[in-house]
Formats: sequence, C-alpha cells, structure tokens
Amino acid sequence: MQAIILVVTITALAAASFTDIKKREVPDWLNYGLVVFGLGTNLLLSVAFWTWTYIAYSVFGMLALFAIAYFMFYAGQWGGGDSKMLIGLGSVFGLPFFFTSPYIDVSSFIISFWFNLLITGTIYALLWSAFLAVKNRKRFAKELKSGLRKKAKTRKLVLLIALAILAASVAFKEPRLKLLLMAVSVLSMLSVYLSVFSKSVERAGMLKLVNPQALTEGDWIAKNVVVGNRIITGPKDLGVSKKQIFLLNRLHGQGKVKRILIKVGIPFVPSFFAALLLTIAYGNLLMLLLRIV
Repeated sequence: MQAIILVVTITALAAASFTDIKKREVPDWLNYGLVVFGLGTNLLLSVAFWTWTYIAYSVFGMLALFAIAYFMFYAGQWGGGDSKMLIGLGSVFGLPFFFTSPYIDVSSFIISFWFNLLITGTIYALLWSAFLAVKNRKRFAKELKSGLRKKAKTRKLVLLIALAILAASVAFKEPRLKLLLMAVSVLSMLSVYLSVFSKSVERAGMLKLVNPQALTEGDWIAKNVVVGNRIITGPKDLGVSKKQIFLLNRLHGQGKVKRILIKVGIPFVPSFFAALLLTIAYGNLLMLLLRIV
C-alpha cells in the first residue's frame, strides 16, 4: 500500500509540475483528487487495521497544512494551486499528533517534507529568479540600480548591525554559537540585497500586460483597475475572481478597460516534486545537515 501511495503522489506531482510550468496553473481536479485519494486511502487503512490513527492523522495533516497554505496564500507568496497541492499532500501522508508529549515528531514524513520544501523552494526560487534576471538583463540592471539607490540608508544600517553581531561572536568560545552568530550576520547583510534583487526581478520579468480575455481565476493583479471612481480589482484581491473577470470583459467590450497588468508568479510546484523525491531518498535534510555539522 505504501508503494501505491508513493507512486500515485509522485505521478500527481509530476503532472502538476508540468502544467504549472506550461500553463502557470494546476488543475483543480488534480489537487482535489489528491485530497480525496489521501482521505480515502487512509480511511481504508483505518478500516483494514481497525484503528482510528490513519484517518485521524490524515485529517490532522490536511488541517495543519491548510493553515500553512492559507497563510502563504494570503501573504502573497503562493498561488491557489500551490496551496491546494500542499493540503492534498497533508491528507495523503498525514501528521501524527501526541497527547502525552508537547514535542513534534521530526521524523514524521510530512514534517520532513516541509523542511525539505523550505530548502528546495528557496534554491529553486533563486535559480528561477536568476534565469529571469539574465533573460531580461537590460531592464533588470536598470531596476537593480534604482533599487539599491533607494535602499542606500537601509543597507548602511543593516551593515552596521551585521558587523556588530560579527564582532560579538568573537567573545563566545562555543563553536556552534559562534557559527550561528556569524551566519546571522551574513544573512542580515544578504537580506537587503536579496530583497532588492527579488523586487528588481519582479519588475523586470514578472509583470505582464494582458487583455481581460486572457485572465484566469486566481491571476495576481499588479495594479488597481479603476473605472470612474470604482476599483474593479487590484493587488489586495490576492487573485482575480471569475465574477471580476466577467465584469472586466464586459468593460473591455465597452472600451472602458484596455489591458490589465498582472504578476506572473514563479511556477512553484516543481519544488514540491523535488522536495518529495528528496524526502523519500534522504528523509529530513535539515536534521541530516545538523548531524553532519
């Protein structure tokens, strides 16, 4: 049964990765199908082994990852397809909970997957952003220069704080603490540059003007669409709705709306696929790295 679950999940993520790269969306039937498959399979296991744990962990995993997905979506970090896929994975693999211990079992598959996703997702996003920067290098260089100029005071302040943390690390004899402080110092300096870099990439290669007919539900609107004194849609919506698309098309036909500026997000599902394969092969990469250190 475990082999069947892994094969179905890997196949679903492979298909979702393909559609995410090609069309920048994941079909709802694939996401909801994974949720149903997870709940149904774990219910069957609970019946077969006459224990409530399989279905209980499945529901708990689905709800826990729903909370994470909800936060990531409304923070503007993920699209709806990414969020639904995470919920589906939660229902498939489940999340153990313990009434007698306040600690989380870090050996749990879905927790290992989440830590691995943070690693693979960060690397994947940086590589994709680098690709967009090279592809749109002239506009990117202009945006980067402008962004660094605007953040000049912030960069100086962060640099001073980072140097102070680095100097403080010298006073500690514990190697791990010293290494931790040095890492915080370096990451503090990098954070400003990464912020400017990501904004420059977004402005140079992730904004696109489209006709209302080309919009699909969930597309991120980058700039308010205003007709008269009324805002039809905008960045605060965190994804345009079908009702808004219908209205935009009607207004476009009346000549009141022309093209819409949207943000083309990074197709993030492939990083889910990579994280799943790494979790199957190596388990929790973070714990593995800590053991090596």
